[in-house]
Amino acid sequence: MRKFIYFIALLIVFLLPVTTRAQGLVINEMMSANATTIADEDGDFSDWIELYNGTNDTINLAGYTLSDKLGQPAKWTFTDYLLAPNSYLIVFASGKDRQGLPYFHTNFSIKDEGEDVLLSNPQGEIISHYNPVPLTDDNSYGCRTDGNTSNMVFFLGATPGNTNNHQPLISSQGFVINEMMSANATTITDEDGDYSDWIELYNGT
Repeated sequence: MRKFIYFIALLIVFLLPVTTRAQGLVINEMMSANATTIADEDGDFSDWIELYNGTNDTINLAGYTLSDKLGQPAKWTFTDYLLAPNSYLIVFASGKDRQGLPYFHTNFSIKDEGEDVLLSNPQGEIISHYNPVPLTDDNSYGCRTDGNTSNMVFFLGATPGNTNNHQPLISSQGFVINEMMSANATTITDEDGDYSDWIELYNGT
């Protein structure tokens, strides 16, 4: 097995998935090619986004927004809903535009080849953001451990509405992007002594 680390310039933000650290409420996991994982109330297997409240307080989601367009962050807005501490909420990105239980539905869907997915607070600030990532059927992308947006991975399978902490990774198979960092302040320097963004490749064969 061999590992390779490549240093690249700030262009990485346009090429690889990144997230913005949220304060307690984050996009924890997402799936854009839901073939058999979880059905909505109509029996359809739509794209979905999982939110996680990692705080000790209940968060009222009224005024929070989800979008697949950076230029239109308030594309779909939550009505009044209380998300309990340390709990999850599945929102189907189905285009059906529905509020309330059993499931919320956005007015947009996510292309399986990848689109931006972002969560904004009622003040219009983006608090969690995934750049486009391609996904295969029934595999997801999200926080390696719940709420930890500094460690994003591709999951083999998915855990909608449940913890990500023990889910196997796609990186256990083949030659893959294993890890990345887009805000390298003190972690590792390149040959010039600079703290550049980096990508780690892993040969799992």
